[in-house]
Amino acid sequence: MNNSFEPNQIILIVFSIIAIADLVFAIIFYNLTKKFIASGIVTKAKIIKLERYKQAEKAHFTFVDELKNNVESSTILPRGRYNEGAEIEIIYDKNNPKKLKINNPTTLWTVPIALVVSALTMLFGLFLIKSIGAVKLPF
Repeated sequence: MNNSFEPNQIILIVFSIIAIADLVFAIIFYNLTKKFIASGIVTKAKIIKLERYKQAEKAHFTFVDELKNNVESSTILPRGRYNEGAEIEIIYDKNNPKKLKINNPTTLWTVPIALVVSALTMLFGLFLIKSIGAVKLPF
């Protein structure tokens, strides 16, 4: 029995492993985001300063936590979406109020969705390659 693989098969195996890793990381990020949302506290924050970069902005926020403490924190935002002085809805960790996320589906779910799309695209490509018989796959 010959256990050697052709170069094309190795590439396809690597792509399969990457697709599986994408799905695993998507599940991990989904669960982390879901847990953060479930345990976080929703409030309004005011943007007090924006540091502009080429592709993004670092927004500095101030808000009052559930213990009535003034909290200052920062996060990265897409460039041009918000202005200084704007109030936006955030979710913060009650155990660490400086850990926050913008309460917006795009900022919360982009990473898990992108990983799932990447994995499904790779798996669909592998399916097409296998179905047309372009390369003999070892599975």
